Amino acid sequence: GGIGKTRLALQVGLDVADHFTDGVFQVTLAAISEPAMLSAAIAHALSVPEAPGQSLGDTLHDYLRDKHLLLLLDNFEQVVEAAPQVAGLLEHCPRLCVLATSRISLRVRGEREVPLPPLALPAEEELHGRALRLEEKLSQYAAVSLFVTLARDVKPDFRLTAANAAAVARICQQLDGLPLGRVVDIPLKWFLCAADIADDPLGGPTTRAFLRSARRIATGHYA
Repeated sequence: GGIGKTRLALQVGLDVADHFTDGVFQVTLAAISEPAMLSAAIAHALSVPEAPGQSLGDTLHDYLRDKHLLLLLDNFEQVVEAAPQVAGLLEHCPRLCVLATSRISLRVRGEREVPLPPLALPAEEELHGRALRLEEKLSQYAAVSLFVTLARDVKPDFRLTAANAAAVARICQQLDGLPLGRVVDIPLKWFLCAADIADDPLGGPTTRAFLRSARRIATGHYA
């Protein structure tokens, strides 16, 4: 988790939206733990009402049979046992496409897995010395650039500067290049408001607390 699957899937949806006559729909599954709830989640995203005397699964089959659309099933590992339901939809709805983000393979016919590696990071030696415009150099790395983007979402005046660039890069290194997505917004907001990154050494208490929170969220270990 935390590798940026949702962000990438949403961007893919935007990029290909014009190719789907009936649109692109996101189905968020993060809060669902029962596979039986998948049909309800999809129906809700599509605004499909229940039909009297018919199961919701059959109603979805009827609704989607002639539709040319893309379903973004986000966090499918929550309901991975419901993969046969997805296979059934694809079998009965030939123009339907599904893009699922998941930590676990669905193992359905026609599935194509696209593993997401960590984002590019600067080497340790690039952080040493007094390189000219260090912040510009480090901002070219995807992990640093995304950190700055997320930071600005919660603290609009945040900037990568000569004073904090190396510290930001080291934080990204400590997180192994994982962007962590917007799930980190809460601890990131606390972190940015608690101290200036440049004034908090990598081993300082503020940074350590942020890294602990980020890692717990990324791995799903909240205890």
